[in-house]
Amino acid sequence: MEQIYSTPSDRRMSETQAASHDAITNAKRVVQNDMVMSHFTGPAVKLTRWDLFYRTNLPMGSVCRVARGLLDAGRLTVSGERKCEATGAWQELLSLADEPSSAAAAMAAAQ
Repeated sequence: MEQIYSTPSDRRMSETQAASHDAITNAKRVVQNDMVMSHFTGPAVKLTRWDLFYRTNLPMGSVCRVARGLLDAGRLTVSGERKCEATGAWQELLSLADEPSSAAAAMAAAQ
């Protein structure tokens, strides 16, 4: 039987504990993804990670992880940059990824 260890504490745990931890972690990720995506209400909405941090009240690390996951999944796209007035640093603007509608795709396929 393979030994499973908890990442933060390095304590041994059972397969049932590990499965429960993964299920909770996955459920938490789904909720966080939904929290971030709920702020993108249309194609014109462009937000930085800082904007999402203030709007969702999630830790910045979680916002960055969720944003990276949504970018990798193709649900968000980088649509530009904005210069922070306070720090002078450039920040990526995120927006909904362009997804062709099913009607437009059907019309293109028919032609």
